[in-house]
Formats: sequence, C-alpha cells, structure tokens
Amino acid sequence: MEVLKHSDDFLNYLRKILNYPENSVIAYAHDLKLFEDYLKEKGITDEALLTRPIFRAFIVYLSNLDHNPRSINRTFAGIRKYITWQIRFAGMPPSMLAAMKMHVKEHRPLPEILTEPEIVRLIEAPDLTKFLGKRDRALFETLYSTGCRAAEIVGLKLSEMDLQKRTAKVTGKGDKDRMVFLNNHSIEALRDYLAERPDHVKNGVKEVFINARGEHLQTRGIDFLISQYCEALGINQSGISAHTFRHCFATFIMNNGADIRIIQELLGHESISTTMRYCHLSMAKIQDTYNRTFPHAKAKEV
Repeated sequence: MEVLKHSDDFLNYLRKILNYPENSVIAYAHDLKLFEDYLKEKGITDEALLTRPIFRAFIVYLSNLDHNPRSINRTFAGIRKYITWQIRFAGMPPSMLAAMKMHVKEHRPLPEILTEPEIVRLIEAPDLTKFLGKRDRALFETLYSTGCRAAEIVGLKLSEMDLQKRTAKVTGKGDKDRMVFLNNHSIEALRDYLAERPDHVKNGVKEVFINARGEHLQTRGIDFLISQYCEALGINQSGISAHTFRHCFATFIMNNGADIRIIQELLGHESISTTMRYCHLSMAKIQDTYNRTFPHAKAKEV
C-alpha cells in the first residue's frame, strides 16, 4: 500500500510541467521512496498523520544509515518540495510545512582546486596533432574560460555559440539560460577543433563536443578524460573533476579583483552564499587587501 498517495502525480508534475531533467526526477523519486519505506517500517499508513516528531525521527533514521548531513538535507528538501506541491494541489494543510521546518548542520569542506600552473599544464596537455587532442584542448579551455558546469558544456549546441561575439548561451539548473564569455585561448582552440569536427561527427548531433564515436559527449566522459590527463601529468586526481575548472575560474578571477556579485552572475548561482564557497581567497591576499584599503592597518613609521 502506498503511503505517499500522490507521489506519482508529483513526479509527473516535475517531469511534464516543470520540465525537470530525468536524472532530477529520479533523484526526487529516490527521496520519496526512502521516506515511504521508513513510514511503512514504523507502521504509518497515512501521510495526513505526519508530525514534527516523525520528521525528526526520519532524520535520525537517515543518519543511522550513514547518510551525511548534506545528503540528509538534500533528501529532506525533496520531501519538502513534495509536501509543498501537495499543499498547492492536493489539499494538504499548510501547517504540514511548518512541521518539517528543520535543517541538519553541515560541515562543508572547501572543494579541491588546482594552482594556476597546474591548470595551465592540464589545459596544454592534449596532443594537438590529433583530432581528439584538439577536442580536449577546446573542452578544457572552454570549461576554464566560462566557469560552466560540466552538464552545461556538454549540452552546449553549435547554434548557441558565437565566436565572433565571444559568447555562448548555456542552460543551467532549473532550465535557466545565461550568457557566458570566451577568451582568446578558448576561441583559438574551438576554431581548431571545429574545423575538423565535420569529419568526425555523426549526422544529427548538434552539441559542440563529441566523443570518439562522433556522438554527444557525456559529463562522465569529461571526468574520465580529466582523470587520464591528471594521471599522465602526475597531478593528484583526488577530488579533481570537471567541476574543479569551475572552482578555479571563480577563485582566480576573484583573486584578481572581480566583484562577488559579478562572479555570482557568471556562475549562474541563485544564492551568494553558494558563490562564496567557490572562491578560495588566500589569507595573504585577504591581508594584503586589508592593509591597502583600511587606513588604520598601515604601520606608522617610528
């Protein structure tokens, strides 16, 4: 017997009305399945009977399953979205949302980034005498110059890129479009790659980046490529992925004086707090800025 009686309707709403990508719908379905399994285990057969103590106990249940705080909060957010949908469309009382107003404190370690010399070595590693080497150089340059997510880069279509204007339109989370910018290095690498792309691409493939079979390149393919190059270069690959380019992009432009709000726009973040996690300012950089800009920080001559 289903406890969450409207879960299928909710998932169809995400899929057909909100146009969520299928992997996101699957993630929501997993969250709801976890919650429903817990409720059945506890003998709770009606979602109308949910209370704050039940939600709290579910958090403990997830913790006992070795879910970390971030995973618990993500799962809880999925359930909260389902409850919100029910309040709007299925007659659930608004008080239910207040009953689940809770959050597990997260310890958020800073993401891994490469040094500027390391990122340059990685970008320049591909063999430009080969087509796939030209593709990899163009891919790395584009990741680095735009700060895009891997999913945004693999979804980028030829029609959405303008090398003359040095721009590209990418589709981010929530199907939100934004404009990103290409630097000289990425434009040069893209032109070299695109000149040979027609000889390797399969008919009907509109995405810019293709794999060795001429098909649409996938995000897992990018991470595999990066791990291979890191291994060849002797760069520690622990925690290094396509997302590392995004962190490096944000950190380096902030260290060179970019405003945090501009970086937020470039990365396509809803929240400024998310952007702050991408910006690894060294203490030396912070102290140097403090000494230059705060009058009383300057030492007096004696």
